[in-house]
Amino acid sequence: MSSLSFDYRNFYGSRGGRIVRRVIGAHIRDLWPECRALRVAGLGYAQPYLSLINEGCERSFALSTPDVEIHAWPEEGRNLSALCDEDKLPLETESIDRLLVVHGMERARQPADYLFELWRVLKSNGRLLLIVPNRHGLWSHAEWSPFGHGHPYTVTQITGLMRQALFSIERVERALYMPPMRSFPLLSMAYTFESFGKYCLPGMHGLLMIEAGKQVYSGVRAGAVSQREPARRALASPASS
Repeated sequence: MSSLSFDYRNFYGSRGGRIVRRVIGAHIRDLWPECRALRVAGLGYAQPYLSLINEGCERSFALSTPDVEIHAWPEEGRNLSALCDEDKLPLETESIDRLLVVHGMERARQPADYLFELWRVLKSNGRLLLIVPNRHGLWSHAEWSPFGHGHPYTVTQITGLMRQALFSIERVERALYMPPMRSFPLLSMAYTFESFGKYCLPGMHGLLMIEAGKQVYSGVRAGAVSQREPARRALASPASS
């Protein structure tokens, strides 16, 4: 499923969207409890989550592609949000300490180019947190939510693609176990689902959260150049993975 006009801002402003943000945000803070003095970039539509981890950052900003409705972020102060091409990020090589990608990978037109750009801008000791819909989860079919748009992945698919793009997988977390229903009584049980879902509802998680580091070979990019074309071909059709 795909859409070029999903209203992310309206979703995250809704009651359900705010609960989803808190649930996912708790996982992000557990993975990255401290970003003080670091340079943090959010890609896709990461603004709702950047706000949870940007306190004390050396610098934080959001980059979105033209198919995502852009708006000023944060709501107060200087705008730190901009549009860019997914395969030509306006960032220097090895300039980012923490790279948070939400609603980005599943919408990428060229997954190979997208991942290689993430590799390029991430520092050698930096960390990438990539959040994607679980192909086997119910949320990937919920078109009223942003997770029901774009290309969902299995854990094998997404980690395989990332390794081909020269990322080293550090951790894989599963999140958003509550069913994608807009009933408030059900939404109010979100934290209960999250606490017991991994034990009682295995495989029913809505999202995959993959934290990765950067593999750096001798000769810096020489290894990546030699692998770029076969990796690009393999990544061009993720549905076949």
